Amino acid sequence: MYQKATFSDQPNKYYGVDIWLFFNDVLPYLTPKGYQTQLVLLSDGHFDFESYQHTVEHHSQYTHTKFIRTFKGPDWKIIAEKQGAGILPISRKIGGVSVHVRGLKAKTSDIFELDKLRFFWGKWLRACGIQHFEVSQ
Repeated sequence: MYQKATFSDQPNKYYGVDIWLFFNDVLPYLTPKGYQTQLVLLSDGHFDFESYQHTVEHHSQYTHTKFIRTFKGPDWKIIAEKQGAGILPISRKIGGVSVHVRGLKAKTSDIFELDKLRFFWGKWLRACGIQHFEVSQ
């Protein structure tokens, strides 16, 4: 299905999911105490939306990843850390889950884009209380 969505002649028929909302509203109920849940996400790593009207921005944290485009050049990480930029942590800390994000894909010609996605995903997952994770292409 992932390949069909990527290479389909009708990609608008394969909608993504609001990953932030899933982590905030659903994932806490899928991680019962005393169990280790394994979550595998097939995603390009971008929290993109057709319309950004329902996204949240709080200081320099967002429920989307469009903000990563504002960081340019080899010092992007230093600047992002200084500004406290990132994905807005969810409202509950989640324990007992390992997250494996696979399929990261750059959408621009920015040579640092994949590094940015890995960095911001990792920062976000740690802020959500998830200590065991992998984020890769």
